[in-house]
Amino acid sequence: MHDMKGIYKKFTASKNPAYQGVLLASGRGVALIGSLVIFLAIGNLLSPEAAGQYYYLTAWAAILSFATLPGVSHGIVRAIARGSDPHAAARTAATIRLSYGLYGSLGMAIAGVVFLFLHSSALAALFLLSAIILPFGDTISECVFARYRGEHAFTRQNRAIVLYQFLLALLTCLVLFVFQKNSLLSVAILLALPASMGGMFYLIYMRKSARAAEESLPAETTAELKKYGTSLSVYQMILGLGTYADRIILWFVAGPVAVATYSIATLPVIKLDQVLPFEHLTIIKLAKRDITRTEYGRLAKIFLLSLGGLSVFAFAATACAPYILPILFRKYGVLPFFNIVIWAVPFIPLALFRAALMARSDHGALRILSIASVLLKIALMTGLGIAYGAAGVAVGFVAGMGAEALIGLFLVRSVSARE
Repeated sequence: MHDMKGIYKKFTASKNPAYQGVLLASGRGVALIGSLVIFLAIGNLLSPEAAGQYYYLTAWAAILSFATLPGVSHGIVRAIARGSDPHAAARTAATIRLSYGLYGSLGMAIAGVVFLFLHSSALAALFLLSAIILPFGDTISECVFARYRGEHAFTRQNRAIVLYQFLLALLTCLVLFVFQKNSLLSVAILLALPASMGGMFYLIYMRKSARAAEESLPAETTAELKKYGTSLSVYQMILGLGTYADRIILWFVAGPVAVATYSIATLPVIKLDQVLPFEHLTIIKLAKRDITRTEYGRLAKIFLLSLGGLSVFAFAATACAPYILPILFRKYGVLPFFNIVIWAVPFIPLALFRAALMARSDHGALRILSIASVLLKIALMTGLGIAYGAAGVAVGFVAGMGAEALIGLFLVRSVSARE
């Protein structure tokens, strides 16, 4: 027993990227169960129309939440790697993100007024509610997770992730069960839950601590953190537009039920992208050094191996889906969408190239990657959506992911050639 405890302590304390990857993926994998519970609850306890409204609103919120400068959270890892106090880095980053989130709130409020003039009072009310809660959202929890990554405290990060996801799942199920007959109220409370969780995380993890060396970063370090985070956030905002634009396009092409069906079908892609720690580990590994030809070779090898493994996974998922999805989501015809979007999974490792450019702070290459890939993806989804409806949007989504992987591979190769 003592030997096992010793092995576990040695494993969790290791700086080896392979061990860190296992720890990151294991915590997120356990949290994935909570995410699946949430999707099952929404898919079976909300009406398809209400679920479509919820996913449409969360798509807008996800795009406009980039006003909170989510790149600042990546800056926490960088600041800690360069000697800043972890507690001070997390608190400073959270303060920056909350203050800048007001710009996103303004965007949601404008959208609410527009829908009010379009005589959609229910949707307008939900947009206005989202405007109030948008700055909070996942801001605090993301800063907490980033702090633990920066400290290489992956066990503590896993505990925080699991706590967050399972409490969110429990509250979601409770809300949907109690207010099942009032769809509008259910959607409103679901939108507010992440902000409430953020408040709880602040009290648990980020309140003032006498043990902390500092409560906030020095002015010079804060300015550097803000500059770094702003640059990354602009890139992430453009990239996020490409990620969530599919639901907005679908809303106008096929309506709320199609948005709900499509959102449920894309669950594996979204959650696997969150679970697989390609981006986080690459930032940690390359935060202190440049991208050499050797580093590029390693990234390309990892990408190709991951591409092959995830392609096998996508094929197996396609074979099993007809027997599983109709049981889990009886209200929706998810299968046609799923058989298309599952082939975006093999391109998830493209996060390796995004993260390599982030770690190097190569803003020019990041802008090229984000703008080119997003414009291409939106053009594909819009054109194919108009021509072929909801299925066309799904095909455009997968094709856009593949194009982004190729662009990222080319940019990182060109950067490594200059080092």
